[in-house]
Amino acid sequence: MRLEIIKPLSLIGLLLVVQLTVAERSERFDNFELHYSVVNTTFLLTYATIFLVLMSLGIALTKLKVVSWLNASVLSVIRIVIGPVIGFSLIKYLNLTGMAAGVLLIQSAMPSAILTYLVGSMYSEKRVVDSIASVIVTSTLMSFVTIPIVVYLSLKYFQSVSYTHLTLPTNREV
Repeated sequence: MRLEIIKPLSLIGLLLVVQLTVAERSERFDNFELHYSVVNTTFLLTYATIFLVLMSLGIALTKLKVVSWLNASVLSVIRIVIGPVIGFSLIKYLNLTGMAAGVLLIQSAMPSAILTYLVGSMYSEKRVVDSIASVIVTSTLMSFVTIPIVVYLSLKYFQSVSYTHLTLPTNREV
């Protein structure tokens, strides 16, 4: 199977998994429970999607190179700095506390995603794709320094008080 066919299929599978998970976990559907065959199918799609995305990632990583260090560094600094600022603004605007606030802050500080490169490689010209690859490489290198700092701040200011009320989910009867 060609790589051009795998990419859209993995994106469709990922979207299906996300939609089913949101439907099952939504508070709106308090007594809503999916049939075990749907859950099993969802898990199989999840594993297949993860495999396809990792395979695409491996292929993409072999092609990544930095075209312009200055341009990529400036864009990466903007990404690494603006992301947490936007995340912190959302935390304050939505009045988030605890684990939700910490997760939002950490996720907003992550480096540029490889998925941007994969989608760009399908629909953009080579010059744009090379620029995206440069930003991914430099922001990932910068994140080795910034992520520990953001995780520390997140744990310091947004750590939940107690986890004793949480229970582990039980396996469903099949």
